[in-house]
Parts: sequence; C-alpha cells; structure tokens
Amino acid sequence: MLKIATVLKNLSLYQVQYLDILQDSKLYFSQVEGAYLHIWPFQPIPLYLGDLLQLWLSDKWIEHLGHKPLINTILRSHTQIDSSQDHYVYAIEANLLTGKNHVVSWSKLLGQNQYLDLTNALQYYCVFKALKRPKLKTS
Repeated sequence: MLKIATVLKNLSLYQVQYLDILQDSKLYFSQVEGAYLHIWPFQPIPLYLGDLLQLWLSDKWIEHLGHKPLINTILRSHTQIDSSQDHYVYAIEANLLTGKNHVVSWSKLLGQNQYLDLTNALQYYCVFKALKRPKLKTS
C-alpha cells in the first residue's frame, strides 16, 4: 500500500508514467493509505493512485492557499501561483445532515497532513464521479 508522502515525493515520476497508469488497471488501482471520499450517510469510497493523479494533475483537488483570487481575469492569467503552499487533497469527510465537512490534505510547505474545512463537498464529489477509470482485469 502506497503512502501519501511517498506518492507526493515521487509525483514527477508518476507524472511521466501518467498515461501508462491510466491505461493499466493494476497500476491505476494501487491502494493509497488513507485516501477516500466519505459523504455520510453513504459508504466510503476508496481513492486509488490513478484517481489521485487525475484529480491532482488536473488541478481539481489541490487547494492553492498562497494564491489570492483576482477579480481582473486578464491579470489572473499572467499571475504566477505560489505552489509552495499547495495542499493536495486526498481524503474528504462530509456529512449531508450537519453540513460539517473537511478534507485531509498534504501540505507541500509543511510536509505533513493538514485538516481544512470544506464548504462544498458536492463539487469535489462531482469532479471525482467524472473520472474515467480503466476496467478491472480479472485473472
């Protein structure tokens, strides 16, 4: 089972192998410790290496805490994002009844897990559901 710290330490290597991972179910469905999506009252859904790579490399499950939103869209495209403060989301806990939601992320700056409040769990869930997974090979 892979650990989040190891995956993120080797992210550039996984990025080079990204297309192979997406096509090979054995690689795609590599288990990652502590990676899941749980929206109560539904059952938790495990997240695999391929899921996380798709979500992170498409910038969908990365929280850019060092990036301040710009109103001017022209300036936004020319602004560099400070990636040192990025948080790579890998676990989501949400409760549809109470509205209490949080994510577990890996802080690039601190090199450790961080808990962040989450306002819109449905957005994260919908992005996850849109992922394309390879078919599991049974042998």
